[in-house]
Amino acid sequence: MSPLLTFDHTQRASRQSCKRQHFFRHILGIRKAAPDSPGFSFGTAFHKSSEVLDLTGDLELAMAHFRDLFNYPDDKIRTLGRARELLVAYQRFVLQKGWKFQTLSDSTMEVAFNEPLTERINYAGRCDRQFVDGSIGEWKTTYYLYNASGNPMSYLRQWWGHNSIRGYAWARKAPHVHVLGVGVYPQKQGKGGPPYPWVESLTVPIQEWETTQFIREVTEIGEELIADAERWGLTLGYEFEENQDKAFTHRLWEHFPTNTSRCYFNVNNPCQFIDLCVRDVPRGLVESYYVTDPFLPWLEEEEKGNGD
Repeated sequence: MSPLLTFDHTQRASRQSCKRQHFFRHILGIRKAAPDSPGFSFGTAFHKSSEVLDLTGDLELAMAHFRDLFNYPDDKIRTLGRARELLVAYQRFVLQKGWKFQTLSDSTMEVAFNEPLTERINYAGRCDRQFVDGSIGEWKTTYYLYNASGNPMSYLRQWWGHNSIRGYAWARKAPHVHVLGVGVYPQKQGKGGPPYPWVESLTVPIQEWETTQFIREVTEIGEELIADAERWGLTLGYEFEENQDKAFTHRLWEHFPTNTSRCYFNVNNPCQFIDLCVRDVPRGLVESYYVTDPFLPWLEEEEKGNGD
């Protein structure tokens, strides 16, 4: 029996943050038709190039991948030189830690999963690394890794108890999650002092009660999504254009409350759907400024597995 719903942490967090945001992004499958940002592009390029470095040990090959993926080579801070510094620091950090990773593919270090949570719900996602001892790793890039006191833990500790970490650990049956942080901005120790290492990590133990809570919460959220879809005649994970037709014909977004406290939660990066929430959402506005591009990374993994 196929599950009625497959979803991941991104969808789950969106639903918990704002039901209307989730409706637009994951039920209608639309997103703002805008280019990526320097920060996102740098983070994506670093993730892939660090994979290449772990797979091959070849810094020049890793930098070649970085150059291919990074779309803002003229950025004043996120430079190719800075990328090389961070990759060297990352490689040194991994060696100092004595970390050993499982290699499940010749092309990637990431570990994808799509696991049955219940008979009706699958939970999917991907981890950045799987360690030989069964632990998993999550790699994070950020602009500032260290606070004013030179402590990276204020950044890294935000992932302690984070729902994404619990989900990854549940799927991979991992006892620990190693969160690695990489600071893009070259911060220094004091005024004119030596630079910080730029790479730090925190090991997060996973407790049994956290796994139990994860299963309970995700099951409840998933059943809410299934009930909403059945109530309004929508599909989950496919037929996005048909969902859009139904939504605009029957003004279905009105039945999914918006959490206005989240619209400008990040002043410099407001919710991409704020234009739709502060207007009457005519279809022309969506067609002019949004594109259909659903976020279904587990299907990408299935296509790779099928050789497509």
